[in-house]
Amino acid sequence: MTKQELDLMVQRESERLGVNSPEFMAAHNEIMAMAAEIEKNNRPKKQVYTAKDLQELLGVSESKAYQYIRVMNEELKKKGYLTIRGKIPIAYARERFFGVREETA
Repeated sequence: MTKQELDLMVQRESERLGVNSPEFMAAHNEIMAMAAEIEKNNRPKKQVYTAKDLQELLGVSESKAYQYIRVMNEELKKKGYLTIRGKIPIAYARERFFGVREETA
Protein backbone atom coordinates (compact mmCIF):
# COMPACT_ATOMS: atom_id res chain seq x y z
CA MET A 1 0.00 0.00 0.00
CA THR A 2 1.41 3.36 -0.97
CA LYS A 3 1.42 6.43 1.25
CA GLN A 4 -1.21 8.04 -1.01
CA GLU A 5 -3.50 5.02 -0.70
CA LEU A 6 -3.05 4.99 3.07
CA ASP A 7 -3.78 8.73 3.33
CA LEU A 8 -6.92 8.29 1.21
CA MET A 9 -8.07 5.36 3.36
CA VAL A 10 -7.56 7.42 6.55
CA GLN A 11 -9.44 10.37 5.04
CA ARG A 12 -12.41 8.19 4.03
CA GLU A 13 -12.53 6.51 7.44
CA SER A 14 -12.40 9.90 9.17
CA GLU A 15 -15.31 11.08 7.03
CA ARG A 16 -17.25 7.88 7.75
CA LEU A 17 -16.76 8.31 11.51
CA GLY A 18 -17.45 12.03 11.41
CA VAL A 19 -14.15 12.90 13.08
CA ASN A 20 -14.18 16.48 14.46
CA SER A 21 -17.96 16.77 14.08
CA PRO A 22 -19.81 18.05 17.16
CA GLU A 23 -21.34 14.59 17.74
CA PHE A 24 -17.98 12.86 17.47
CA MET A 25 -16.31 15.36 19.80
CA ALA A 26 -19.13 15.03 22.36
CA ALA A 27 -18.79 11.24 22.34
CA HIS A 28 -15.00 11.53 22.52
CA ASN A 29 -15.19 13.92 25.50
CA GLU A 30 -17.66 11.63 27.28
CA ILE A 31 -15.37 8.62 26.79
CA MET A 32 -12.33 10.59 27.99
CA ALA A 33 -14.22 11.75 31.10
CA MET A 34 -15.22 8.16 31.87
CA ALA A 35 -11.62 7.01 31.39
CA ALA A 36 -10.36 9.73 33.74
CA GLU A 37 -12.92 8.71 36.38
CA ILE A 38 -11.91 5.04 36.10
CA GLU A 39 -8.24 5.99 36.41
CA LYS A 40 -8.98 8.18 39.44
CA ASN A 41 -10.92 5.38 41.15
CA ASN A 42 -8.18 2.84 40.49
CA ARG A 43 -5.36 4.92 41.96
CA PRO A 44 -3.81 3.46 45.07
CA LYS A 45 -5.24 4.91 48.24
CA LYS A 46 -3.00 7.15 50.34
CA GLN A 47 -1.07 5.04 52.86
CA VAL A 48 0.70 7.64 55.00
CA TYR A 49 -0.02 10.95 56.69
CA THR A 50 2.39 13.85 56.52
CA ALA A 51 2.71 16.54 59.19
CA LYS A 52 0.41 18.74 57.11
CA ASP A 53 -2.24 15.98 57.09
CA LEU A 54 -2.02 15.54 60.88
CA GLN A 55 -2.09 19.29 61.37
CA GLU A 56 -5.40 19.53 59.50
CA LEU A 57 -6.85 16.34 60.99
CA LEU A 58 -6.05 17.17 64.61
CA GLY A 59 -6.12 20.96 64.51
CA VAL A 60 -2.59 21.28 65.90
CA SER A 61 0.45 23.29 64.86
CA GLU A 62 2.86 21.95 62.28
CA SER A 63 5.60 21.53 64.90
CA LYS A 64 3.21 19.54 67.13
CA ALA A 65 2.27 17.34 64.17
CA TYR A 66 5.97 16.62 63.53
CA GLN A 67 6.40 15.84 67.22
CA TYR A 68 3.56 13.30 67.06
CA ILE A 69 5.10 11.73 63.95
CA ARG A 70 8.50 11.41 65.67
CA VAL A 71 6.91 9.74 68.70
CA MET A 72 4.87 7.31 66.61
CA ASN A 73 7.84 6.50 64.35
CA GLU A 74 9.91 5.70 67.45
CA GLU A 75 7.16 3.38 68.68
CA LEU A 76 7.09 1.64 65.30
CA LYS A 77 10.89 1.30 65.24
CA LYS A 78 10.79 -0.36 68.69
CA LYS A 79 8.27 -2.83 67.26
CA GLY A 80 10.69 -3.61 64.42
CA TYR A 81 8.99 -1.68 61.63
CA LEU A 82 10.76 0.48 59.08
CA THR A 83 9.74 4.13 59.20
CA ILE A 84 9.87 7.12 56.90
CA ARG A 85 10.97 10.39 58.41
CA GLY A 86 8.15 12.93 58.46
CA LYS A 87 5.44 10.39 57.58
CA ILE A 88 3.34 7.94 59.54
CA PRO A 89 1.10 5.09 58.29
CA ILE A 90 -2.52 6.19 58.31
CA ALA A 91 -3.66 2.97 60.00
CA TYR A 92 -1.23 3.48 62.90
CA ALA A 93 -2.13 7.16 63.37
CA ARG A 94 -5.85 6.29 63.45
CA GLU A 95 -5.21 3.54 65.97
CA ARG A 96 -3.14 5.79 68.25
CA PHE A 97 -5.34 8.87 68.09
CA PHE A 98 -8.81 7.41 67.76
CA GLY A 99 -8.50 3.79 68.92
CA VAL A 100 -9.60 2.62 65.49
CA ARG A 101 -7.91 -0.55 64.34
CA GLU A 102 -8.42 -1.11 60.63
CA GLU A 103 -9.39 -4.49 59.27
CA THR A 104 -6.84 -6.08 56.94
CA ALA A 105 -8.05 -7.94 53.90
